[in-house]
Amino acid sequence: MEEKDFKVELEINNKKVGMKPYVKSVFINVLLGLVKTLKRIDNPEEIVLKISR
Repeated sequence: MEEKDFKVELEINNKKVGMKPYVKSVFINVLLGLVKTLKRIDNPEEIVLKISR
């Protein structure tokens, strides 16, 4: 699984937020690093993270 195999989209208050390549890279690597520590999760095809209040 390589970083280039993933795409990242960020929406805040229903508005898409553009990201530069470095920021996309950070999101991908941080989220994949966290997900890889979870048990019974192998080779994620899609990760959906929703944070709301």
